[in-house]
Amino acid sequence: MAQAVVIALAAMQAMSQIRKGQAQEAGLKGQAQALEVQAEFTRFSAKQESLKHKAQAVQELEKTLVRQAQINAAAGAGNIDPNSGNPFGLTNRALDVGGTTYAMADNNRAITVLVGEQQAQMQLYQAQRARAAGKAARKGAMMSAMFTMAKAGFSAYTMGGAAGAGNPQGGMPSGGGNILGGYSPSNSYYPGGSAGSYQPFAI
Repeated sequence: MAQAVVIALAAMQAMSQIRKGQAQEAGLKGQAQALEVQAEFTRFSAKQESLKHKAQAVQELEKTLVRQAQINAAAGAGNIDPNSGNPFGLTNRALDVGGTTYAMADNNRAITVLVGEQQAQMQLYQAQRARAAGKAARKGAMMSAMFTMAKAGFSAYTMGGAAGAGNPQGGMPSGGGNILGGYSPSNSYYPGGSAGSYQPFAI
């Protein structure tokens, strides 16, 4: 009876350990999924922000072209060669300023995409670690449950799993009887007589 109680309690403890490991794995798996979604959102946000910088670069390029057109128009209205003199200098200045602004905007676009991708990769790495930790927690719980059951089995065995009937503590039966059919430590055979005498049939 006591052995059955020990085994039953150990089984309950082992089941609790397994469920705890499964719960930890589920929680870490949920964290991993959340990090994966966050990584995708980070990439999307970076892409959206890069499009703003790209639009700014295009606007600066358009401003530069408009400025060049205005300079050429003013030079033509004054019968001045747009490729020489003051109009040419103004054109070069417009190209210099506009080109620099365009390059800065395009670099900002590229940097935004790169930073977003790096952040997304870090989040995916954290998701992988969370999944690995979840698997490790489940395996650890299984090992703990197996150890608990093995320990309980050993305890049940040592409590008297091999004890004989009438002797809960195991070993040789106790009492006044002699299991060797009347053979006493004094080496006297007395099935029908007394100790120390040989009387097969006492009268």
